[in-house]
Amino acid sequence: MIYLHKLLPLLVMPIFMCCVLLAYALIRRRRWPIAIAIALLLVTSNQWVASQFLRSVEMHEVRQPASPQTLGTADAIVVLSGMVRNVVGPNNTLVQEWGDAADRFDGGLALWHAKVAPKLLFTGGRMPWSAGHTTEGDVLRQWALERGIPASAMAVTGEVANTAQEATAIRSLLQGARGDDASKQVNGQHTTAATAHHIVLVTTAFHMPRAQALFERAGLQVTPYRVDFRVSVRATNPYDWLPSAQAAGDFDMAWRELLARGFYGLQAWLVS
Repeated sequence: MIYLHKLLPLLVMPIFMCCVLLAYALIRRRRWPIAIAIALLLVTSNQWVASQFLRSVEMHEVRQPASPQTLGTADAIVVLSGMVRNVVGPNNTLVQEWGDAADRFDGGLALWHAKVAPKLLFTGGRMPWSAGHTTEGDVLRQWALERGIPASAMAVTGEVANTAQEATAIRSLLQGARGDDASKQVNGQHTTAATAHHIVLVTTAFHMPRAQALFERAGLQVTPYRVDFRVSVRATNPYDWLPSAQAAGDFDMAWRELLARGFYGLQAWLVS
């Protein structure tokens, strides 16, 4: 199923649609698909368009200070996977390096040091096609140990491959730590006889609305802590109006996130 979740959105991504239009133009010997493909490519690779689109997906939010005065206190800080990549090291060994979302890790540690919550939880992110057998959560836990976070203050979920699985795994981890009764489902949401666990959720800004909805649907009380904002504050310059691979990537990222929100929103509606 995870393969379908990752592959199906490719069918409606701008670059794939451009390829389909060009192939149709070649086979049918038509010019209008070429014009549409060029227009689609120019719009989705425009930096100003991509930045405005991605900023709207980030919900025009801003990063908050990592403090109890701003966020209150919670039972645990939850840092979602998606910031580590494997690269080839000496003798074909695997070495972990930071990816684009490293602010998730720093944000989680800052919240713990600010005493927003006593527990720091990492999710065991690992895709079926990933190299190696170590989950991202285990890597992050080790790096946090090296930065002085005590082992007793941290925990890692089992292996997960998407945000919905992360939410379920965190709920199970917290219930196991407190010995809650088995959860039940009411109106599509998981609840327990005990008071819902309160977490501070740390993830990329554009990912937060979907992640927060999934964690709340799992029966958790969520305070969002958005990090890893992708749109820089700067003046517009002439290069923003030229086609750019970076802009095309930003547009695809925002479009993929909206597709995921739509999928999980439809799923929630169907089970409600």
